[in-house]
Amino acid sequence: MHSDPTIHRKFSLVLFIIGVAPYYLNDLYNPYLENFNSLFWIVELFTWIALPLAIFSFAFATGIFTPEDLGLHSRFYGKTAGVRSFLVILVLMLFLIVGYRWIDEQCIQLFPTQKNGFNYKGIADHGAQATATNTAPTSVPQIPETPSVPALPDIPSVPTSPVIPTAPQTPSLNSEYNSTNTAPSHSFYTSAEEGSTPFKIAAPSAGTNANTAPTSFVAKGTENEKPSTILKWLKILFFALSAGIVEELYFRGWLRRFFNPTVIGITSYVFISSLLFALIHWGDGTTLYGVDYKQLASTFCWGIGSAIVYLRIGNLWPLIIAHAMLDITFFAVI
Repeated sequence: MHSDPTIHRKFSLVLFIIGVAPYYLNDLYNPYLENFNSLFWIVELFTWIALPLAIFSFAFATGIFTPEDLGLHSRFYGKTAGVRSFLVILVLMLFLIVGYRWIDEQCIQLFPTQKNGFNYKGIADHGAQATATNTAPTSVPQIPETPSVPALPDIPSVPTSPVIPTAPQTPSLNSEYNSTNTAPSHSFYTSAEEGSTPFKIAAPSAGTNANTAPTSFVAKGTENEKPSTILKWLKILFFALSAGIVEELYFRGWLRRFFNPTVIGITSYVFISSLLFALIHWGDGTTLYGVDYKQLASTFCWGIGSAIVYLRIGNLWPLIIAHAMLDITFFAVI
């Protein structure tokens, strides 16, 4: 490897850009890849396992950095971990998770957007090619509304006379119709010819739209089709562990090496690493220009807290575990 520190840093930066580039692009192609289940998982496995494994293995082998340089060791605060250190780290992990959930709720109030397109939680719950909503297909013919029947005028009663007996009163023809001048109920039985099996034509129930197709026309195998519990948890663990490990290695561990240990350098690291981390969560899963401002804000705050904790304890493992636990609660609980 080059001994010149400048060349060494530039080479490290190029390698870093190659490694993180797919995470800024996946919100562009995932809404299309979810329609092709096999292709989607091939790209996911390459992006989150094969490529990071190749990048970090090459960096370790060429001496760009070591696992200890990224915080993958057993020391906390520069010392060998003890019981007290583990308790402090546990509190910090819980603080990060609970704090992020609170910030996420506040961001929902500020940016009340709903992710109706592609999202990883939908893939974990239903799988690719099964994100259709419970709506009837457009090919179902609409039922026309029943036209109103005009009211007939009342027929005057025959006048009575004390001499001539009163004529029997003719029933009003309006008795065939209701008071709202609408057509009579269509709930009756009829048959095409004598001896045939009658069929029933039911009138729409009150409060329903006659043009609404019945929900029974929903295609089988869309929203109601869910993977088995084991398969769902395998997906959840894959999404949570891959994101927790890879994102923390890139945006907390590796990025720290590009900044000097000065006040300006440390401040720049906290802000820039948090911003770059938030920007990989930019897409709302619907269109090319759809931006999820809620997720951008909440992940930026997570990046700030994680960067400060990493600078304080000098160990990346607690952040990896906290990140993975947070993703598991998102996929499995929320």
